[in-house]
Amino acid sequence: MLILAWGDKYTGEIFELGAGAYGLSMGEAIVAIVGDATATYWNPARMRTVGRDVWLMYSSDYGMKYNGVAFVNSNATHSIGGAIYWLNIPDMVFTDTMNQIIGRADLNDYMIYLGYAVSIEGYDVGVTLKSIYRDYYVDRAYGIGMDLGVAGCYKHIRWGVVLRNVSGTYMFWDSGVRDFVPPTIDVGIGYIGRNVRFGMSGTINLEHRVSEIQMLNLDTHVGVEYVYRNLLAGRIGRTRKGITVGVGIIKPPFRVDYAFCGIDIGQIHRVSFNWTLK
Repeated sequence: MLILAWGDKYTGEIFELGAGAYGLSMGEAIVAIVGDATATYWNPARMRTVGRDVWLMYSSDYGMKYNGVAFVNSNATHSIGGAIYWLNIPDMVFTDTMNQIIGRADLNDYMIYLGYAVSIEGYDVGVTLKSIYRDYYVDRAYGIGMDLGVAGCYKHIRWGVVLRNVSGTYMFWDSGVRDFVPPTIDVGIGYIGRNVRFGMSGTINLEHRVSEIQMLNLDTHVGVEYVYRNLLAGRIGRTRKGITVGVGIIKPPFRVDYAFCGIDIGQIHRVSFNWTLK
C-alpha cells in the first residue's frame, strides 16, 4: 500500500501560489489594481483595463518549480483571457505502511484558466473558469472551479472584489477520494498615480461544514510601487508568507519583473515577462 500525505489543506494551496513577479512583489495586494494578463487569476473583472497582453512566468517556490503563460485580449465591449500554470514538485519520496521507501517521483499540477469580462453600467464584471489535473504518481485527480469578480474606479482610486472557488472546488481522485477547496472572498482597494501605485486587500476564508459557513480567518496584504522615469520600478509588500520585494524594468511594449520572498521553509524567486500588444 502506498501513502499519500496530502489532503484538503494542500489541495487548496495550489490556488494560493499567486501569478507573476509583479503580484508577489506587491504583497499580492493587487485585486484592485492588476493591469496585465494575470488578471484572469487575480481578478477577472480587471481584464477590462488590460488591452492586449501576453505574459510568461518562471518561479522557484522553496524548491518547487512553478511556471505559467497567459494572455488577455480586450475590445470596446468585452475581454477574454486564458492562462496555463504548471507546478512541479521534484523527487518526492513514497513509503508503504511500514514507512519503507518504495519509490521516488516528480509530482505535477496542471491548471487552465479561461476568463471573460464585460462592462455593466459603469462597473466591470468578470468570471474565470478553472480546471486542474493532478498527477501524483500513484493517483490522479481532476477538478473544476469558478471565480467571480467585480471592479470599479473613482479618479485615481480602484477597488475590486473576487469570490474564489464559488460554491467550493472539488478534486476527484482515481482512488475514489474527494477533496474540497473552500471558497474565499478577496476585497481590495488601490491607488494609481503617475509614479506611485498602492494596493491593499484582505482575504476571508470560508469553509462549508454540513449546512453552515464558518469564517476561519482574515489574511491581509499590502504593497507599494514607485516608478522612476517610467523605466525602473521598485516594489515592497507584505503577505502572510512574509515581506516581499521586487524590481521591474519597463521598456514599452515590454516589461520584466523580479520578486523575492524569504520564509522559514525556503525562498521564493519569481521572474515574469509581459508583452503588451497594440
